[in-house]
Amino acid sequence: MAKARRTSQNFFGMVEKVLIASMSKGQAPLFVVAGVIALMIWKMPGPDVSKLVFRLVDAFETGYLVGYGLFVFALVGWFLHAKHQRQTIVSEMNRITEERNRLQGPDIESSD
Repeated sequence: MAKARRTSQNFFGMVEKVLIASMSKGQAPLFVVAGVIALMIWKMPGPDVSKLVFRLVDAFETGYLVGYGLFVFALVGWFLHAKHQRQTIVSEMNRITEERNRLQGPDIESSD
């Protein structure tokens, strides 16, 4: 039997757990892109970061970023709708399974 791997209880252990969870759920590309953007901003000189923030605020005020905001809103809506559908389908499948088992009765043997 394989030994359970122990992770450390510090920042790097947390990063490792987040990376493993994002890979298992298919969110690793998003995590990598966000990390690269954060690293680029971290390495920028202070005055350039200030200019970037002011340009983003200005673009938001003039309405140039409304499309991106609506895109994010649509993605969140899609995610919530898909989650609701999955829950509905699982509950319906469970209901149908229990109804089938009730109608079959205890006399039916397994094919195993």
